[in-house]
Amino acid sequence: SSKLLNFIAMTDIHLTDKEAPNQLIYIQQNNPGYAGQNTSIYSGVMSYTPQVFDAAIQTANALNKQDPLDFVISLGDVSNSSMYNELRWYLDILDGKVG
Repeated sequence: SSKLLNFIAMTDIHLTDKEAPNQLIYIQQNNPGYAGQNTSIYSGVMSYTPQVFDAAIQTANALNKQDPLDFVISLGDVSNSSMYNELRWYLDILDGKVG
């Protein structure tokens, strides 16, 4: 058998600045009816999204060393609220910068 492509796909990373007051979790807490029955506004991993994404990128880099990747695709939602610092974290992690 032959391999066609070796790639990684990432989606819905949602890097989250947990301290920003514009996060929906805070809006929902102040106005419980805001999201109706939607409980998906909160995720326990929100406080650790930069660390989790960094670990995923380090894993992708290690896999690439073992068997080179043809490409990596990001399918969106890289930041949770489109704030500059969340997008900056995404770019810095991809660039291998240490925070």
